[in-house]
Amino acid sequence: MLQYLLIQLSAIFVAPEQPTYVLTDNITLNCGATTDLLANDGRSWAVDKNSKFGPFESSHIKSQAYEADTQDGSETVPYMMARVSVGVNKQASS
Repeated sequence: MLQYLLIQLSAIFVAPEQPTYVLTDNITLNCGATTDLLANDGRSWAVDKNSKFGPFESSHIKSQAYEADTQDGSETVPYMMARVSVGVNKQASS
């Protein structure tokens, strides 16, 4: 038990200090929206369609945007829209 404690303590004092994490990308997507919007807190929310982070669509994968009817609370961006992706089965049914 004492040996385990000493190993743990040595790891605390010997381990090199980790550099502070620096945010390189600030990705705020408003999935399903048609225009970029500004939230109450000042953050800008970009549309997802045709962005490098947005939905990948092909002949087998399609997506549809939906808007909520109501929202509890005062914040609406990005919580009023959603995008749902669905795989399409191209196999003919018999």
